[in-house]
Amino acid sequence: MAGVVHLVVDAEGLVCSNCLHRGGFPSLMWDTLKQFGYLQPPMYVGREYDELGVPRCKVTLHIAATPAHSTWAPWSVVAYGYRLADTWETVAQQALSRFCEMHPAEIAHTPAGLFPVNDLSDPHWWGRMINLQETANKNPVTVMTAVVRYMSAATNLNALKEAMANRVLDIAQGSDIKIEGLQGQLQAMQAESENQAQLLESYENDIQQRDMTITQRDETSHQAHLHIIDLENAIEERDEQLAALQLPPPVPEEEDPDEIQGESGVESGPDSPLP
Repeated sequence: MAGVVHLVVDAEGLVCSNCLHRGGFPSLMWDTLKQFGYLQPPMYVGREYDELGVPRCKVTLHIAATPAHSTWAPWSVVAYGYRLADTWETVAQQALSRFCEMHPAEIAHTPAGLFPVNDLSDPHWWGRMINLQETANKNPVTVMTAVVRYMSAATNLNALKEAMANRVLDIAQGSDIKIEGLQGQLQAMQAESENQAQLLESYENDIQQRDMTITQRDETSHQAHLHIIDLENAIEERDEQLAALQLPPPVPEEEDPDEIQGESGVESGPDSPLP
């Protein structure tokens, strides 16, 4: 069952595989684990996604326990890359280096003892380098094959990373072009916004000027209304004064009743003297 290729995509889009369909570091990792009694190949669980337009990938490598070493607990390694192809290789290489660091004594006289380590100052690795001749003499073909496989896997991984880096560079250059276009649009929008702001300010000034004119007109109208009221009051006062100055009409004299009846006592006739 260990030789069966296993690759499943679950409902959440996670890709689960033992990567036995690949050579490189996943194959080298499994061949190393088998030497120490592991019964099942490790499982790679990963997901591809885009981050700000850049392809990204996360893969977790799960290594189960081995019945040959009961004190070795299960463990895992997480790595990030661009796509599954390069991230599978990256996480397998990291897991292989970590396995060698976890068990320096057990791998000392195996081909894995010759694999590069992350820390070149590791005394265990330098000890293995000193005893390289002894290790190589035990099984030179196996040692040479393992070293060549490691170098080939490293070369393949570097090629994958370079290809993905070039792709990311192309994306970045395309993004720069888009950014330049967006910057031009933004500058045009800013200029239009400034024009609109100036126009709005001009409208506000016109409105304020009109408000001031209307206020002045209202004030003039109010003053004119007050002046009219004052004039009306003055006219009314003058009319009252004129009315007070008018004299009453003369009273006619009454005639004597005796004179009316011809008995006024004044003699009249031919012999009466003239007055």
